[in-house]
Amino acid sequence: MSGLPREVIKWLQSLELSYPVRNVKRDFANGFLVAEMISKYHVDDISMHSYGTGVSQSTKLDNWAQLEKYFRKKDVPVTKQMIEDLLACKPNAAIPIVEALYSYLTDRP
Repeated sequence: MSGLPREVIKWLQSLELSYPVRNVKRDFANGFLVAEMISKYHVDDISMHSYGTGVSQSTKLDNWAQLEKYFRKKDVPVTKQMIEDLLACKPNAAIPIVEALYSYLTDRP
């Protein structure tokens, strides 16, 4: 999980997600864990049954399209460009998304 601040790593571990985050780039690529993180704080806003855990491009695009609607609706500071960079497997592309969600969900900088 290199690249993430220690405080964010500890927070991720405390969430007890469906599967542990070992490789930030790979583990956040399909959007499932992002949805699960949000659902831990906003249960009524995210229906986890709507998100797939697969690695196919169609699953990733569907998950991120749903998340992008949520981000716009709730004014979460995750941009379309950030998502596109992650889907394009750009180095460290997941880090700003995880950090933005940390700030949004915990009200900490």
